[in-house]
Amino acid sequence: MRKLIISGAAGRMGKETATLSREYGFEPVAGIDVKTEEQSDFPLYSSYALCHEKADMIIDFSRAAHLMQTLRFALEQNLPLIVGTTGLESAHEKMLNAAAHSIPLLQSANFSLGIQALKKLCMQAKAYLPDFDIEIIERHHNQKADAPGGTALMLLSALSSPDSKPIYGRYTALQKREKQEIGLHALRGGSLCGSHEAGFYGQDEHLILLHTAENRSIFARGALRCAQWLLSQPPGRYDAADILQ
Repeated sequence: MRKLIISGAAGRMGKETATLSREYGFEPVAGIDVKTEEQSDFPLYSSYALCHEKADMIIDFSRAAHLMQTLRFALEQNLPLIVGTTGLESAHEKMLNAAAHSIPLLQSANFSLGIQALKKLCMQAKAYLPDFDIEIIERHHNQKADAPGGTALMLLSALSSPDSKPIYGRYTALQKREKQEIGLHALRGGSLCGSHEAGFYGQDEHLILLHTAENRSIFARGALRCAQWLLSQPPGRYDAADILQ
């Protein structure tokens, strides 16, 4: 059984990852979270400086603000790292790229294998339908803070060309749609677990590619499958889609 440290262990994804980890050959030995009062089968620490457990892997579902300390600890301990934290900015990307020279590092905005397949299908559809207009719609629960979310931005990146023009909603636009636009729309309500839709709209026809998450376990399962795969990889930066190849 491989030893696992979970960053963001008291959050929803951290708890789900801990619950499912043994199915994938991992034993959680420590968690890092500000909520150290949470009940857990393993010790919770407020910082890595307090953590002395030996591990084989880190899975991070914390916040972007905590990424630097997670990377520092992973580099010090020479541990492969799975990063599921969203809301990353260009400075975080530079840190990830630098760390990947020394350790295997896999980062993704979404660990659902279905989402990774959707990303590949979107790229194929764009190649087959170059003259179709593209619109992306994402739906999430009313507690999600970032809009658009990381997965929608991942799809936008996969579908963008150098001349693409992202349009975030259209309520201020008093003009016709430009050809190079890609519409991106974020819906928030209730307890929705999440769905992502890419629509390709042509003359008298349209194609909709839709992925719906029925519960959050798919993201934890995907992260744990990525962790299994990452254990055998050399240092470098990887993506969840890499395990589908």
